[in-house]
Amino acid sequence: ALFDYYEKNLGMAKENIELALSEIKETLPINTQDDWWRAAGVIIKLGFGTHYLSVLKEKGYDSILKPYYTAIGALLSKTPKMIINRVAMEVREPAMEIMEKIRKYMS
Repeated sequence: ALFDYYEKNLGMAKENIELALSEIKETLPINTQDDWWRAAGVIIKLGFGTHYLSVLKEKGYDSILKPYYTAIGALLSKTPKMIINRVAMEVREPAMEIMEKIRKYMS
């Protein structure tokens, strides 16, 4: 999907994200989490963060991977702390941790 985003091919990016999501089911495997943080950082930096969020939401991953989804949404916002504070307490801390991990890949 990253190569597709670099080429601005949103259709193929969506297909490849959906394929990756079908492999992980309901959790990000420990051995690939860093890849997901990195991908989100690059996608946001390329300017396709909103598209990425829409693909996640369409497939129900706005709920399944709520901390990840929230972290990305917060990074797209001008007021990230407000986005984080809108979610349930048990989602906030993991979302903040993920947000910081993704942010490293955006610089």
